[in-house]
Amino acid sequence: MTTAVDDHHRVWVLLVERDIRDGANLHLFHDETSATKAAHRYLRKAWVNGHKDMPANVYEAIEQYNQGQAYGEEHILLSPWAIESH
Repeated sequence: MTTAVDDHHRVWVLLVERDIRDGANLHLFHDETSATKAAHRYLRKAWVNGHKDMPANVYEAIEQYNQGQAYGEEHILLSPWAIESH
C-alpha cells in the first residue's frame, strides 16, 4: 500500500545518482520504513570512514554523505513522490 497524503498516493523513492557514465539506481518502496531501512543499508556500505561515525538518523546521514561528496561522485535522495494519473 502506498502512503496517502493530501489526496495523493505516494511511493517512497531512494535514488542514488552518479555521473552520466555510471548512471543511477532508483528504488521504489510502499512505505517510509522500508525506504529508510534500504537507505541505511546502502549508507553502511558506502560510508567513507566506516559506518561507526555515521549518524543513527538516516536523513542526517544522507545529508552528511551528500556534503562529503564534494566532487559529485554520488548523491542520495530519499523522499516520498506523488503518484499522479492523467
